[in-house]
Amino acid sequence: MPPIPSSRPLLLLDCYLSTDGCPARFTPPGDVRTDVVQPPHVSPRALDLDVGNYRGVVITGSAASVLDEAPWSLAVEGLVRDAHRTNTPLFGVCYGHQLIAKALFG
Repeated sequence: MPPIPSSRPLLLLDCYLSTDGCPARFTPPGDVRTDVVQPPHVSPRALDLDVGNYRGVVITGSAASVLDEAPWSLAVEGLVRDAHRTNTPLFGVCYGHQLIAKALFG
């Protein structure tokens, strides 16, 4: 895999159901630009992102279940498939890794 341009931001998908965000939010080093999006609190259209513009995608935990198939969760699954297709690195924590597994392996 070619090196990931460091000029690209990291996409942090904060899936926590509270608008305060995930209390254990992943915090990258200070020199890494990060775009934070809270999928449960934006319209699914706002999740129509080009993951190829990011150096990687981090998906946090959530009190939601991947089996609920909420519209925002299904939109994030689409981002996971796009990231996989474009070889964009993915990292999921708790809910995040379950969503990655569901999106890629059913």
